[in-house]
Amino acid sequence: RFVDNSDKMWLYARNLVSSNPYEGTFGRRIRYCIEDNKSKRWLGIVELSSPKQSVRPREKLIGWNIKERLPKLVNILDMSVCVPVQPFGVLCGGKLLALSSLSNEVRDYHKKIYGDDLLAIETTSLFGKSSQYNRLPELEYLGMTEGYNTGYLTDEVKRKQKAISGQKEQI
Repeated sequence: RFVDNSDKMWLYARNLVSSNPYEGTFGRRIRYCIEDNKSKRWLGIVELSSPKQSVRPREKLIGWNIKERLPKLVNILDMSVCVPVQPFGVLCGGKLLALSSLSNEVRDYHKKIYGDDLLAIETTSLFGKSSQYNRLPELEYLGMTEGYNTGYLTDEVKRKQKAISGQKEQI
């Protein structure tokens, strides 16, 4: 079941079932949940969103240069959320959710909402090569991404770090 981007139940479920902090996504976005037909309970949630502009393993596979890449990114979505609800997740629920992103329903919904053909889904994993995507012949492992990220540390976290390291706080 596809949900509106402002669906509070989806956002609540996302924050409840995943340990990864969520700050939302940018650009194009498709959110949906997989629901058990009999019980009507959610088995998991998925969010597909605009891909990162530069992912070296993807560019190497496709052979794009920077001028070719930018206009074609509208045909790719990033599987930014793929989280099964427990205990379903123990039984390969994440694999079902990942494969659901390749369905005709998702491609048709993307075409209806954005007017472009969806040609590829990409994803990254929190912990490198993920067992959630292992043994799925529809997905191809391209390698580790490279890059950097910035973060913000609150004053409270900085104080705790200094306390742990034995440094005195400057006033």
